Amino acid sequence: MKPTQMAASSFTCELTILRAENMDSLPEGGNLFVRCYLSAAGKKERIHLDTRLVDDPAACSWDQTFSIQCSGAEESIDELKQDSLILELRRKRRVRATLLGGSSSSKLLGRAEVPWRTAFNSPDMEIENWVPVVPLWDSGNKEGVKPPYIRVALKLRFGPAKAGEISARQQKRRKRAGESGCGCERRCDQPWGCGNGEEYYHAFAMAAALEAL
Repeated sequence: MKPTQMAASSFTCELTILRAENMDSLPEGGNLFVRCYLSAAGKKERIHLDTRLVDDPAACSWDQTFSIQCSGAEESIDELKQDSLILELRRKRRVRATLLGGSSSSKLLGRAEVPWRTAFNSPDMEIENWVPVVPLWDSGNKEGVKPPYIRVALKLRFGPAKAGEISARQQKRRKRAGESGCGCERRCDQPWGCGNGEEYYHAFAMAAALEAL
């Protein structure tokens, strides 16, 4: 039975921010991260997720996965298909600067969108694409400068998910970190971690429930 035929349904979304390329024209300074926005409560509210920080635009790689459990009626899922996952490329000051009393707020560098329908309509309901970023910085209008891109993967699975379940990718990251944490060496700059822990899984599952739409 297709998801749109269900009166009520639940699904798990596995969102992975892999890496960025063509960042040559990016202004120097600060650490980079991607902020992901998801709609909730009838698009009147947005929930955001932040990746860990990276300090080298030339090797801009995150390979970070967020597991999101959602549930709702057929109308809610249809509404989600008309929406888009919003990605923001952001830069935050390095820690040394903030220790001197400076602000730790981030600066928006560019935006990208991934329509949810591309994942719902794809074979096996999963995609992995390069998403173009609309830069908000001055690239100097140089000829031959390629636009920046972010590599994003989305995987949707309908049916109940086990609480605290993590993917093979997440298990590999934990093993590499040598601990039960997220594997980001506590550089994800989130009070609840980077989104790979069981506690965060429950918190976001409740906040992002489509039944709130």
